[in-house]
Amino acid sequence: MRLQVHICGASPRSGTTLVHGIMANCFLFDRKAKHESRFYNPPSTFFSGTFVSKYPTDLRYINDWKIHDRVPDFRTICVVRDPRDVVLSEYKDEGWFFSPSEFVGAAAQVEKISHHKNNLTIRYEDLVSCPELVEGQIERFLPELKKIRPFRSWGSFELTDPEQQHALHVNRPIDQKGINRWLSATEFPVGFFDPSFLQEVVDLGYAESTEETLISIRDRGHVPKLSKICPRPNPIFELSSLRRDINILRMLAGIPQSKPGKFYGN
Repeated sequence: MRLQVHICGASPRSGTTLVHGIMANCFLFDRKAKHESRFYNPPSTFFSGTFVSKYPTDLRYINDWKIHDRVPDFRTICVVRDPRDVVLSEYKDEGWFFSPSEFVGAAAQVEKISHHKNNLTIRYEDLVSCPELVEGQIERFLPELKKIRPFRSWGSFELTDPEQQHALHVNRPIDQKGINRWLSATEFPVGFFDPSFLQEVVDLGYAESTEETLISIRDRGHVPKLSKICPRPNPIFELSSLRRDINILRMLAGIPQSKPGKFYGN
């Protein structure tokens, strides 16, 4: 049985690394991607087993190319997280690394993929608040997979992928520390209060109006400070559009990629 489960997100920092880690270690797969691998880079062109991969920014290209309709054994788990927490999740002394403008259009992409039967959209907040809820959703979505340990066991075993260990910093138990961090913040990246960004928060279901975020900050007596956006120390790598499109076409045509994805087995 060939089955690819690819994890993507509304944005980077949405929880795709955590979901990939849990999937790779709590379900039985024949191959698991080493941290990040594009959806069009399988272990090999003619690989016939089950494998899991993830790349947070693949959402748009999966939609644009209608991959679900063209590849019957392709499944996605799309992870959504409160954009306000996402943009506040990368900060160093020199400034912010995530621009709120990067979120514009995210809600439309999530809505588009969420209508497909071969996609499951989950919320980061649900996963860390009630892992059993999301665990049940995934089991019903992917009945072909064998579960080898419960999601609650996350943090109690060693990760086998060094890149995954580095990305997650420590393999700690699931917790809710990443929820609603923006409520206690006093410093925000430029663009945080732009109507377009606040509308994405509404469209993704995290607020009822664009004014709600502003009122919440005001009611806490915070005087927000805006800080500049800085280049990421480890920028998200994107191929040129031509190279990417060629690689997608190779995948759809069954032609081996020049650089296959990096995977490991059980």
